[in-house]
Amino acid sequence: MNDLEFLRSREIFRGLSTDELKNLLSVIEEERFAPGDTIVKRGEPGTAMYLIKQGSAEVALPAGDDRPRFVALLGPGDIFGETALLTGEPRGGDVIATGDVEVVCKVFDKAVVDTVIKNAPAVARFLTEVVGKRLRESGSLDHVGKYRILGELGRGGAAIVFDGFHPGLNRPVAIKMLNHALVREGDFLERIQREAQLIADLAHENIVQVFDTESAYATFFIVMERLCGTELSTLIKQGPSDVDEVVHVVRQTARALHYAHQRGVVHNDVKPSNIFIDDTGRAKLMDFGIAAPPQNTAGEPPKGIMGTPGYLAPELMLGGVIDGRADLYGLGVVAYEMLLGKSAFPTANKVEVLRRQLVLDGLTLPEPLRSAHPALTALIHRATRQRPEDRFAHCEELLEALDERGGPSAPLAPGRPPAPGGRASATLTVSFDPAHRNTVKALLDEAARKFAHLDDADATVADDA
Repeated sequence: MNDLEFLRSREIFRGLSTDELKNLLSVIEEERFAPGDTIVKRGEPGTAMYLIKQGSAEVALPAGDDRPRFVALLGPGDIFGETALLTGEPRGGDVIATGDVEVVCKVFDKAVVDTVIKNAPAVARFLTEVVGKRLRESGSLDHVGKYRILGELGRGGAAIVFDGFHPGLNRPVAIKMLNHALVREGDFLERIQREAQLIADLAHENIVQVFDTESAYATFFIVMERLCGTELSTLIKQGPSDVDEVVHVVRQTARALHYAHQRGVVHNDVKPSNIFIDDTGRAKLMDFGIAAPPQNTAGEPPKGIMGTPGYLAPELMLGGVIDGRADLYGLGVVAYEMLLGKSAFPTANKVEVLRRQLVLDGLTLPEPLRSAHPALTALIHRATRQRPEDRFAHCEELLEALDERGGPSAPLAPGRPPAPGGRASATLTVSFDPAHRNTVKALLDEAARKFAHLDDADATVADDA
């Protein structure tokens, strides 16, 4: 196995492209150690991370009486000394070559790797995997500041979210670790720091609460309230939502956006994965990582606009000025997808999604939804119009349109709320010429037999003759 194949086979490097791996290989060195050699020594400055390619080594920590305590056996593919690339702190223990063959290590010198990352920030993604692995294992890294790490909750392209705990306050928390590559990319760190400050200042029942921030392991962490429930995107994948559930989520999210807009904050990335439904059915808007104030006093659009294809308002793609109507566009798409139980732009090609958004002037519900819910159809269409001036002027106007629709709204609980008795039911009514009674009954009996194959489902055929 050559060096490129070796790196590609390791979990921490799988997110890197072939060119990025080659870029990294061009600067890392290889060192060899005879059995019994000390590879790193406790107390020495941390200047490099090691990846074992051949052989084995033992990690020894002080036992308290100046004798070494061997705590781990390392083999091919294992890493050690990674905190050197993250903090530069002195070594916490000894690593000694063992076995009958020499130990071959790939050596990632901190100064050299920092230079590579500076020129190609995406390479830093492997550092996020290194830290994430250690935090998940709760071994050498088990704390972020004063917070204890309990496990991983989820991950995306920009961050990994951990289950955490504040021992002093006896409080469960969620801790979002920013991807190391993004920390080094332009002003992304500045934006994520602004997210923490923005949300910390937003006290609303439909906005996730931020408690604290931490800088550690060469990246940035945001400490938030620990929610129980699921993302709206997961519920949409389970199928269409009832219209009253859609109204409930749209209303609560619009209230959160109205509150933020009143304080000069535009979210810029309203989408199902940024709306969390807790166990009570309450919608919580989260991830203000690319939030921005509305247009500045000069009327110029902010620089470095980011967003998600399919939810990004057309004016943001075209470099237009931002205001709250951009968030209403995303909310309109969310409502559409909840009603249909699928994506509004079902393609993996992001460029094609953006092209379709720039061509389509407003989403329109298909039949029979369009005829069954004309007020909601009109609301979604208006919210997703091409030109901001053709949309609702602000959240209050959208909320008024929801109120004018009439009818109740219902919380959307994770896993879908069951019908009374814990089961859902559906009714099919068939009108037919009595001469075809036997044929119709045979067809319905066959359908009932097929339903019987579903787990915990049954069907009854009632003849009203």
